[in-house]
Amino acid sequence: MIMLKRLSLMFLICSTLVAQQKKVLAFYYPWYGTPEVSGGWVHWNEGGHNPETLLASNLPDSATTNHPLKLYDSNDPEVIKEHIALAKWAGIDAFICSWWGMDDFTDRAFRKALKVAEKQKGIPVKFTIYYETVPQIAVNKVEAAVKDIMYILNEYSNSPAFFKLNDKPVIFIYGRALAQLGDKWRDVVQEVKKLRKGKVIFIGDTLDARWLEIFDGLHEYNPIGAILAKVDMLRRYKSCRDICEKMGKISCATVIPGYDDSNVRPANPIVRLREDGKLYKELWEAAIKADVDWVLICSFNEWHEGTEIEPSVEYGKLYLQITREYANRFKRGK
Repeated sequence: MIMLKRLSLMFLICSTLVAQQKKVLAFYYPWYGTPEVSGGWVHWNEGGHNPETLLASNLPDSATTNHPLKLYDSNDPEVIKEHIALAKWAGIDAFICSWWGMDDFTDRAFRKALKVAEKQKGIPVKFTIYYETVPQIAVNKVEAAVKDIMYILNEYSNSPAFFKLNDKPVIFIYGRALAQLGDKWRDVVQEVKKLRKGKVIFIGDTLDARWLEIFDGLHEYNPIGAILAKVDMLRRYKSCRDICEKMGKISCATVIPGYDDSNVRPANPIVRLREDGKLYKELWEAAIKADVDWVLICSFNEWHEGTEIEPSVEYGKLYLQITREYANRFKRGK
């Protein structure tokens, strides 16, 4: 009887530890600017749009499919606080922040976001980097990538607000950057891990198992192609989990509420309607059933492509409410 009780206790402890490892992260875009804060419009005016002009709906002509409750600046501390509060409420553990280079607009905004997050009680939402591109002008792109990533780690990873797993900073690598270097990412990862004495985790934007020889986990930024092709998403998520689990790596499933880039790419738009949350819920259900390690949300605020779950004029807090429900279920393993 005593042995059974001990085994039951050990099982309970192990189950709790496993449940605590389940994470929900959202792709985050710190690239928006307004004249009041940044001295001009940044990103809200993509594709020839002019936020100074009002549409027939009396909303600003912004480069967005849906419309945010206000056009904001990613450098505004109040905006960062609001986003952290919304993410915390929705059960999001970390933001994966689009990053385009040293001293880029996104780099400066990321620095500010970390400082704001550090002051939040308990730091409920962490921040990490989405490494988008290797510098195009670099003669030696491997060296350039190493330099970029070491800059990120040296400048930011000591912050308590930087997202880590087992005290190791986590960095996500986007598919564009993967394609730029191909198998030479092996050299980048090896060099960075050598310099950091192994204290860094890389998650690559690919579902190809061969990349697990290089990266510590796999993810897919946006599964819109697979969704439009009517791929079985549960099978897709399970496949990622299985190949990662086999090698002791981190598996991710990416969920989207919908997709519509017609307001910035009108010549060749891609559209997948949201169906009032139906698609988002179906993908969450599949991710939970697949039992992946992390669920990634594409996106918190990529307004250009219409994947945002941030509150909007059109949907209010609907997608945050759905996120809250499913994030809680995912973390409970149900």
